Amino acid sequence: MAGLVLPSSPRAAVLLGLMALFAICSMLPLSFAAAADSEPCTLEDIATSYTPCMANKRSAYYYWRRSCDTDTSDVKLPQTKDNLPCDLVCEPGTFLPFASLECSQCQPGFYSLGGSEMFGGGIDPSTGEGGWQPLPPQFVSECSSTTGSTSAWNFQAMASPKSMDASVEASCNSWASNSNGTSLASGDNRAAHNFSANLHLNVVFVRETGNLIRFTYKVDAERGYDGLIFYIDNKAVLPLTSYAPWTTVEFPVTSGHHAFRWSYVKDSSVTFGQDMALIDSIVAVGASFASDHCSSCPPGSATAEHGSTACNNCDYNAFSPAPGGATQCQACPEHTYSFRGAAECNSHVACKSTDFYPNFGACSASTLTRPVTFSLAEIVQNHIPVCDITLPGSAQVPEPTEDECTCEQGQFLNTATATCESCPVGSALVADPAPGAPACEICPAGTAAVRVESVTEWSALPAGFSTYCDGGCDQSGWILRGNRIVSGYGQGDAMDSVLQFTRVFLQPGTFEIEYDLFCSAVGNRVCIMYLNMDNLDDDIADPETYALNRTNGSRVTRTFTIMTPGTYTFSVVFHLGAVAHVRNNVARIYRMAFKGVDAGSAPVCEPCMLGFGSEPGSQQCSPCPVGTYAPTIGSGCKPVPEGFFTDVPGASTPIACGSGTTSKPDGTGCLTDCLYHAMAQFEPLPGKPEGDAPSSEAGTPRTWDLNPLYNPELMYFAGTDSIGHQYFLNVCGTKHSSVVCYDASGIPIPTFACQHVFDGKYSVDLGRVIGFQPLDPAMVDLARRTRPNEPWPANPLGLTLIFTEGTLGCAASHGGRAIPRRTDVTMVCDPDAGIGMPVPIAGGDTAELEPRSCRYSFVWRSTHACPVCVDEDFELVRGECVDGIRNISAKRVRPCAGAVSIPPILEPCFLCPVDGEGRMCGGHGVCDEQTGTCACAANWSGETCESCDAGVFGPECSQFCPGGVDNVCSGHGSCSSGRTGTGICSCSVGWTGDQCNSCAEGFEGDTCEPIPATIRDVVPWWAFLVGFLGLMLLALLLGLVWYQKRRAEHKYSLLLGSQPLEMDVGFAGSKDGHLALGEEFHLPEDDDEDILGVGAGI
Repeated sequence: MAGLVLPSSPRAAVLLGLMALFAICSMLPLSFAAAADSEPCTLEDIATSYTPCMANKRSAYYYWRRSCDTDTSDVKLPQTKDNLPCDLVCEPGTFLPFASLECSQCQPGFYSLGGSEMFGGGIDPSTGEGGWQPLPPQFVSECSSTTGSTSAWNFQAMASPKSMDASVEASCNSWASNSNGTSLASGDNRAAHNFSANLHLNVVFVRETGNLIRFTYKVDAERGYDGLIFYIDNKAVLPLTSYAPWTTVEFPVTSGHHAFRWSYVKDSSVTFGQDMALIDSIVAVGASFASDHCSSCPPGSATAEHGSTACNNCDYNAFSPAPGGATQCQACPEHTYSFRGAAECNSHVACKSTDFYPNFGACSASTLTRPVTFSLAEIVQNHIPVCDITLPGSAQVPEPTEDECTCEQGQFLNTATATCESCPVGSALVADPAPGAPACEICPAGTAAVRVESVTEWSALPAGFSTYCDGGCDQSGWILRGNRIVSGYGQGDAMDSVLQFTRVFLQPGTFEIEYDLFCSAVGNRVCIMYLNMDNLDDDIADPETYALNRTNGSRVTRTFTIMTPGTYTFSVVFHLGAVAHVRNNVARIYRMAFKGVDAGSAPVCEPCMLGFGSEPGSQQCSPCPVGTYAPTIGSGCKPVPEGFFTDVPGASTPIACGSGTTSKPDGTGCLTDCLYHAMAQFEPLPGKPEGDAPSSEAGTPRTWDLNPLYNPELMYFAGTDSIGHQYFLNVCGTKHSSVVCYDASGIPIPTFACQHVFDGKYSVDLGRVIGFQPLDPAMVDLARRTRPNEPWPANPLGLTLIFTEGTLGCAASHGGRAIPRRTDVTMVCDPDAGIGMPVPIAGGDTAELEPRSCRYSFVWRSTHACPVCVDEDFELVRGECVDGIRNISAKRVRPCAGAVSIPPILEPCFLCPVDGEGRMCGGHGVCDEQTGTCACAANWSGETCESCDAGVFGPECSQFCPGGVDNVCSGHGSCSSGRTGTGICSCSVGWTGDQCNSCAEGFEGDTCEPIPATIRDVVPWWAFLVGFLGLMLLALLLGLVWYQKRRAEHKYSLLLGSQPLEMDVGFAGSKDGHLALGEEFHLPEDDDEDILGVGAGI
């Protein structure tokens, strides 16, 4: 019933209104007489229509289709019938005649759906095209934008599609009919992403119950990410479906208006399979109460029943021609054939020799041959041969023959039983074995008996194979043809013929397929073949799709590598799009081979590849365990040499441990205590230029300890480059959280340095092996130039950390060969920096000194870049003696890391005596406060250090007597020492000289003893003369004295008479009465008169 399916746009609504207005106006009587030349009206000129329902009632009226002469015609318009009920229901297979109150059955050759509206689903009898060509006006097709990539689409968030931006609208192809209109397709969008192709339909359902929407669809898209979603009133009722063969679904709806939307969605990446959804038909049950007519059976179908709800397709080799409405199908004429649902028959062609296929019999033990017969290939098994051998010039069926018995690759023929056998596991075929010798041998170490399963004979499906067909199929899948397997000839449109098989790969291997593909249809998506490989052991990965391109009769071989062991399901899909029954669209497979699987047989002992090894009798090569490596093909796994390691299985080259580290005993990694031992060149301590010289020209042996810098949780942020990449470093360990350094799966990367890419999706390893090297002054100079405002020591201490074996990269800058990334960290000693932070050494916004070099450089000023403190790096500072206690502490005098090893000391103390000026120890010594005595400085002595040492003189006791303090005056005299001394030697007897180191005259020998000699040797001649003269004078004097005495005695005796006179003969006289000249004499005491003496006093 017209008008129950609502238009989807305002324009369609206006058009529908105009049509209704035209129908109403046509009921009005003509206001003018028919033209004179008008033909008389006939029954065919009468048209019918209903008025709109009012209170569930309507009127049936009649009107003329054209201007005709009613006056000359015997045909009159019937009377209008009023009060007809609107809700008369007619079931499928019946219809409601105009103005009738009862339903009538459809006649043979016709059918009806009852009160339903159907779109698509067959060929329009009037045009010979499918019901989707053109797209019915009730539908609207458009594209909308989506964002993101997710395996669980937020269906409700997509309830109202976003408007398209220009870029997406230009790349998206929305829903449209296929080439012959038999299906509605979501569009060819293999190159488009982040979009939704939407198909809209609005329907008003008039029945109270039994309303539903039914459609048949298929879809093939990226599993879990792309696919078809169906919405009713903006609510998803069919969730994202990425794959489905032709499937019919239905959803109940209530009465009233409903909006339907079919959305084919794609995320941000990956195109898989057909990348398309197809709709065969859409039926809205309940869109009207009853059908007002029955539809004729489309061409290619027929029904002989009354009250049919559908027509039956003609069988093979039968047809029903256009325009349809057939009650039965006709048989095809001789030398022709047809597929099911054909509107016409096709002419057979003459046979060629390739149209026959072999049938192989069993091998004979006596002759080692097998019989071979031939059969004519069929387009449709048991129904349509591929050719007609009765046509002139046709090839005939070949005669039976005998062929030599052959086996599949890796198998050998057991001549006793005439059967093909496989070598035992771990063994392989012997090349040209001697007669009677075993056909197989155990594979030695370093090789493997890799099993190969090949299929070249297709008399039966191998174990694990299955086949099916989906869509417009004329058989149930691929057809066995002896030496090949065939997709089928001339299949119907929107068809997938699938050959599926599962194999278990024990190791990396290959899958080979030899095939040809001939397509007479035009268009890459009309006739194609592709391979799906799905690793069933991997729940995350999607099946991989590979196109098997057209060969147009040429046989080609494709090889696919299986990198990961596991269980794989393969699907070879032969797809036909909108192409109905074309004989020459066909695919053929001649050979398949699986290498590295758990079945079949080993043709040879294959040497293990680099990084792999095996034990004798192995059927597979295994990756070398960590700590070992295989440097050449077939070499087997070897332990890594000392100083090297491997930390991943399957290594072919060992990795060198960094300098300053050692390899683990098992070779699985490197050991480091994060201590660096080297010679340090220190600047002389202030005030001690000589006594603090280095222990050697190479420097002083010291140790650096970087363990305090290790952070097992967060790495150190090291800057951002101009692109937006962020850099992070760690020291002493590769363990950290996944916050900043992780792979694409979010797993932390065990590394010392990483680059976090600008979009934040993953990080790049910049070095997972640590090494220690001396500080490079050139790098410090570079840092000093790029960071002039920072303090830099004139003679820096430190070391260089080298992180190697990062992620491979920079192939373009290294002749096409990727190199492992490396990071250099210049560690500069700064006692005041604390932990510090690494920064790019070049400054600015780059971490690479040379662009695209994959070598990154940073500088890190830190306290822990200084050598570990030792006692020599500190001096003791003694505090004042307070209340008998003194504090002794250590003061750092060299840059070093760590606390002083000398703890503070509190010791008892005593005050020492002071000199007259109040100076303790006279200012010339140190007070020993434990005893209260002075320890005098050199050259000083005394209780208060007030005197010079023996042999020292001068005000400051700074001068030494001749011979020095240890040999004063050479030990042969005494020195005038002391603060007031002169430093002059007084020599002992027999010694002379400034230092008393020479013998005096008359002395000789080492000890200056007197010289033995005669008096003549001792006394000179003049001494004798003087002595003689002296004696003579003495004698003269004595004589004179005697004479004078005698004379005086005589004189005094004359003067004094008898009184005696005492007289002392001498040289002088005085008033005291004494004279001395050798003999005394005395005068009387009362005689005051001076008496003159004899001699000198007279």
